Amino acid sequence: MIELTAKLEDLIALPDEECATALNARARYWDEVDRVQPLSYGERGLIAVTFERRRLWEYIDGCHSFDSWMSHRPDASRSTMYAAWRAAKELEHDVPDLSGIPRDTVETLRGISSNIRREPEVIEAARTKSPAEFVEHIQENHPGQHIESRKPMKFKPTESQTSIIVAALARAVRYGAKDQNEALEWVAQWACDWLDFKGHELELEKAFQDLKTETIVQ
Repeated sequence: MIELTAKLEDLIALPDEECATALNARARYWDEVDRVQPLSYGERGLIAVTFERRRLWEYIDGCHSFDSWMSHRPDASRSTMYAAWRAAKELEHDVPDLSGIPRDTVETLRGISSNIRREPEVIEAARTKSPAEFVEHIQENHPGQHIESRKPMKFKPTESQTSIIVAALARAVRYGAKDQNEALEWVAQWACDWLDFKGHELELEKAFQDLKTETIVQ
């Protein structure tokens, strides 16, 4: 890993050979971040469970409770930590070591019955296959589990929109959504319910106005 202390524009201004070495190292750094990030989920969950059970937060300055320690991070990281913590607690008796298992695979494991997910071949597949391949493995070898495939969705919100979305998802996770996918579903369902209610209010208001107009005409 390299340190990101140098400004990118300073590296770009270097002579060609030095620039090539510096930018190549920088690019490889981000390649490593992309590779490791999905694998950090299970480990974060194990860390959180350990912090909670051994009350390790008492040794961290500024933390007066487990929730305080969990909250000492940006909204996106906080929601990830809470989701990982719930996953680790749920899976600890069947898959006690989640480190190195991708996040999507961890969430798929949560949807598999306990007697299936503790099988050695399932755990091995979770560690060695991509999330999509793992879903296919379960569908082919354990069809009774009814695991759904995941379909990616892409959005490009503005910075201010992103802050609102992240905050909403973090709140949903804090109130019980098992991960950000379920959090998004909750938020979308709440929005649908509110819009349906608002639409019903508008229909009633229009009906009332129509009735008043009809009464005045008569």
